[in-house]
Amino acid sequence: MIKAHGVCGGEDQERDEQEFVALTFDHASGQVQQTDRAGGEPLRVDRIEPETRDILSAIYHLRSVDPAVGTTFSVFENDKLYRVTLRLEERGPIEVPAGKFAARRYRIDTRGPGEDQPVRELDLWLSEDGRDLPLRLRASTAIGLLVAELTHVEEVGASPGR
Repeated sequence: MIKAHGVCGGEDQERDEQEFVALTFDHASGQVQQTDRAGGEPLRVDRIEPETRDILSAIYHLRSVDPAVGTTFSVFENDKLYRVTLRLEERGPIEVPAGKFAARRYRIDTRGPGEDQPVRELDLWLSEDGRDLPLRLRASTAIGLLVAELTHVEEVGASPGR
């Protein structure tokens, strides 16, 4: 079982605030349970496919994928199950506020239930230095282009005296 915590917007337009929920993925039974983090009350249970992840786990998973092969998996987000396909688009240098890096750019296509065309297309740049740092994310959204870039990297070394 995998537990994930996050903020879900949901489909309820009458709410002025988002609710914090805990997602518990039970891959053996093919279910994800949403629980209200404030009161611990179960909100709903949904069916999921094998290897379904929450959005944060999906980003970590992308860092472990063989760039030459790519991958397809499911992401559970805002009460929906999305099919995500990752493919390597190019390799080359990139400069972000954190510095210059050799990088790989992936195209990520996201399709909702029953969708033939991608609901969302994202570009993700990861460093090619063995750390697979997420350097830049670029996505078209309903309100415009979203770009997130790595601003700094803090190297963590051995403690003094070790």
